[in-house]
Amino acid sequence: MKSKFLKLQIKLLIFMVLLILVIPSSAFAHILATDRNIGAVLHINPNDEPVTNEPATFIFELKDKTKKFKSDNCTCQLTITNSGKSIYSQPLFQDSTSKLNTATLLYTFLNPAVYQVIITGKPVDGKSFQSFTLSWDIRVAGPTTNQNTQSTNPFFSPRNILFTTILFGCIIFGGITVIKKARKKND
Repeated sequence: MKSKFLKLQIKLLIFMVLLILVIPSSAFAHILATDRNIGAVLHINPNDEPVTNEPATFIFELKDKTKKFKSDNCTCQLTITNSGKSIYSQPLFQDSTSKLNTATLLYTFLNPAVYQVIITGKPVDGKSFQSFTLSWDIRVAGPTTNQNTQSTNPFFSPRNILFTTILFGCIIFGGITVIKKARKKND
């Protein structure tokens, strides 16, 4: 009986830990796009949710499974489109001396809409790495007002509430088990 109860507790604990790891956190979203061996993670400040008339910082971290990609050997272009029309374009890597495969862009959206951010790249020497196209759909919200702004306290995120609930559940479950064992010893 004890071993069955202990196995059940262990299975329940493993299930709860896996559940916590699977539940996505909305606070720090990073968006991955890939084209065969080349991929990039996009992070947007503030909070991965750009708002009209407020500067948004785009941070791109490019990776290559073959480890051949180098930013200084890439003719990389960043384009922002709206409804299929290009509204902004610039070279992705402004600093040609950069040895990092990370690029940053500051852009202010004027209207709420779904925009597409596209990066195209090809090697300067024509052969170092594969040519690629990466794209992300970015939803830009209208301006916020003080009346509609909700609390963004990260402690009350769904993930943290779930984690806290499961933690307290485990503590209570463990406490009940200890009490039952103590009663059996006394009997």
